[in-house]
Amino acid sequence: MPPAERSGFPAFVAELIDHRRILKQDFARELGVKPPVLSQILSGCYQEPSLDLCIRLAQVGRVPLERVLRAAGRTETAKQLAVLQAQDIRDVLSLTSQQWPDEPPITDRERRVLTLWRSLDAPQAEALETFLERIAPAPPTPRVAPQRRRRRA
Repeated sequence: MPPAERSGFPAFVAELIDHRRILKQDFARELGVKPPVLSQILSGCYQEPSLDLCIRLAQVGRVPLERVLRAAGRTETAKQLAVLQAQDIRDVLSLTSQQWPDEPPITDRERRVLTLWRSLDAPQAEALETFLERIAPAPPTPRVAPQRRRRRA
């Protein structure tokens, strides 16, 4: 099927391949499937993708798992994942307030930033972290007095 006629999940997978600028056979190898299986997926002849395949597609395609699940028609699983991720964020915020009680509470804006951060794939998160490290002022580093050598008598 030509790319212009693809829709739904096959179009999503084709977009992942195009975005990676990778040969289909290499994408199939990274995905852990044989090229004919990838061809079936791209032509829409493949049954509903398993959760395992969706996870591997997210990893190989370098996109959030929730996005793959929604494209695969597994919206209920995607919703459950979103709930779990939200619970993870709440747990982190709770631990943060316990570990640093003198810090002001996390604002709604900071919560939104954490939620957005969690939706990034690994390369995007790494790029954002690098960017933030470059623009944020460096925290002061404690000065440690150098130790003097003792003279032997």
